[in-house]
Amino acid sequence: MRFETVERRDFPEIIEIIRSEFPGSALDSPFLEKRFLEENVFLMKLCKKNRILGFADVEIFDGETARIAVLVVRKDSRDKGVGKTLLSEVTGFLKERGIERVSVLIRQGNERAKRLYSSQGFRFVALYQAKESGEAVEEMELEFGGEKPSYVS
Repeated sequence: MRFETVERRDFPEIIEIIRSEFPGSALDSPFLEKRFLEENVFLMKLCKKNRILGFADVEIFDGETARIAVLVVRKDSRDKGVGKTLLSEVTGFLKERGIERVSVLIRQGNERAKRLYSSQGFRFVALYQAKESGEAVEEMELEFGGEKPSYVS
């Protein structure tokens, strides 16, 4: 598998993958183009041959913190280690850039995602209500360097 930066020609395949996981998603090519052009946003893919197996949208905020806005794996590629590999590549990418902390929001009840992030060292931080959908989402966070997060005594 190859971990690479997304190219514009990947947009249709990425939109297909995201819409299969999040039906009704408003994500479209203009939205991806906007993210693609943002200086602090990194769109990455995990591929096998010429097929995208997973996609990640990561935003760096202040040079020290980042958020995984999207991490999604093609349905027929699940339970094959693709999500774990993609998440490992993303966190390695962030570490190389000196990021100290990365967070992610997960829909409450998405146990598969929570297990994936927990297995990679992410810890529960808080429960929120998403503005757009009104859904409950859980924030999880990973601090690099093995130090306990500031909210843990």
